[in-house]
Amino acid sequence: MHKNNKANIWVYILPNLFIVLSWLIYLYVITQKLTCWEQRSGFGDMFGALSALFTGFAFAGVIITVYLQREELALQREELFTTREEFKAQTKTFNKQLFETSFYQLLNYQNNIVKEMDLRTVVVNSNAIGRICFRELYDIFKREYCETVRDMKDQEEINNAIHAYEKFYDNNQPFVAHYFTNLYIMLKYIDNAEFIGSEDQVYKEKKYYTNIIRAQLSTYELLLLGYHSLSTINLRYNGILNKYNILKFLPANRLLKPEHETVIKNILEFTANDEEWSKISGKSKGG
Repeated sequence: MHKNNKANIWVYILPNLFIVLSWLIYLYVITQKLTCWEQRSGFGDMFGALSALFTGFAFAGVIITVYLQREELALQREELFTTREEFKAQTKTFNKQLFETSFYQLLNYQNNIVKEMDLRTVVVNSNAIGRICFRELYDIFKREYCETVRDMKDQEEINNAIHAYEKFYDNNQPFVAHYFTNLYIMLKYIDNAEFIGSEDQVYKEKKYYTNIIRAQLSTYELLLLGYHSLSTINLRYNGILNKYNILKFLPANRLLKPEHETVIKNILEFTANDEEWSKISGKSKGG
């Protein structure tokens, strides 16, 4: 038994022992020592003060009881707090397990989309399957860009890139639409996840998972994603791309034009922060 519990028991036992012992002494004196009723009466009157003393003891007992109850309630509150913290920790662990199960399923599904890509039946002399397809798709986009520049000489440079990409996207939807839509769903799933902690802690935890996604992206996936972010197809995408710095390692030396890097970064920041642009992006199509 705990030491505090032993001490609490003796607080109850000792006063009771004292009361019983006092009454035994009183009975002994009355019955054995005093034979005359007058003596007994006088002796009894002397115990009026003793009665007041016992009343004081009773009041003290009430105070002690209240004090002990307060200690017990404090212990109960402490136990409830501990239980609540344990429950919160268990809930956090359970929610994280659920999140990770769905996240890695989405990531596995994204990798399967890439593995199943096959350009051999649609591109002449192509042997590209899987992730290698993105290199050929980027070459197709570059050819589309060159044709756009040739046919639309009076258009601004960046508008040529946007027009070329949107045409490329329309012509190659079976390969790129599904890929970019699922990539957006993964990023949105992470962004909407309800992690427990401070704002900074939650961001760092979400950044950990978006970094896993970013680590999966090849050079040519990043290049196509960069131009995808310029297109009106992708307005609602850019806030998340900017928030988690998905294009941090965009290979600028392989862009159509070196200055496109600055344009891509600017459009990401602009579409992520501008209120009016955000309203438009909510009505935009596709991922």
